[in-house]
Amino acid sequence: MKLLAKVRVREIKASMVPVLEALSIFEGSNHKVTITGWQDLTYRSDGAHADGRAIDLRTYDQPDPGMMAQFLKDALYPLSPHYIVLWGDDEHHDHLHVGYHLEVRT
Repeated sequence: MKLLAKVRVREIKASMVPVLEALSIFEGSNHKVTITGWQDLTYRSDGAHADGRAIDLRTYDQPDPGMMAQFLKDALYPLSPHYIVLWGDDEHHDHLHVGYHLEVRT
């Protein structure tokens, strides 16, 4: 798993451990995983990123970003309705967002 040089991590929240575990398993199946954002200063100060509960992942080097998103949903959604995986909408067309949000996923 690779973190871009600009990625800042102040602390790893317990809620992010299952995300990192799932990414490690995904990467072990011969896929690259690059974290492009975590607790960086470019995110809203009141959001999940700033609080360390969300990461962004590079998708342009994924042969099938939808498959990556589905893998993460399958791994995380059974654990809690607070996990969210976003990809393919207007705000997440060039990266995948994975996080543990305070609001419950519907």
